[in-house]
Amino acid sequence: MGFLLRAFVWLFEGGEHKDYFSCVAQPLYMFSPDDPIIQFVPPPQLHIQLGVVNWLYEILESVFERADKWYKHYHITQSPYHGNKFEGNACHRLLQEDSLQFLRNMLAHEKFESDSLAFRVVASMDAFRKLRHLCFTTVLRDGYLDAITVFQDSIEKLGRERIPTKV
Repeated sequence: MGFLLRAFVWLFEGGEHKDYFSCVAQPLYMFSPDDPIIQFVPPPQLHIQLGVVNWLYEILESVFERADKWYKHYHITQSPYHGNKFEGNACHRLLQEDSLQFLRNMLAHEKFESDSLAFRVVASMDAFRKLRHLCFTTVLRDGYLDAITVFQDSIEKLGRERIPTKV
């Protein structure tokens, strides 16, 4: 008998789900308080990637007026129906190692100092790229906690007062 049918029969026979915290079936998995939640409820990867990349790009654009040359070099466009933001595939392409190296070369050519905000944004993008590789999979890979720490440190070095929730 299907789940919905069993639940209906149970309620029809007088079962009170208020006695069971509004649950009509056993939980799929029982968590231990010591289990990291990321092991069982993975974060929404696409939305995190969109939020991080677009936020970091906005910071880059605020200090580097020719930032658009970077993504245009890869024939990437921003989607007007998303508020001129990058979509998933564009974000993924921008985070590739060769793309970030191209951006570093552009910044060096424009005489940005290596400790400038623009280079710190690139460092954050690179840290997120590594974090994404370790965390955005079906199984967490070794080193994911270190990658989270490195990314967190890189974000703190940006010196922003407001950090979006997705970041």
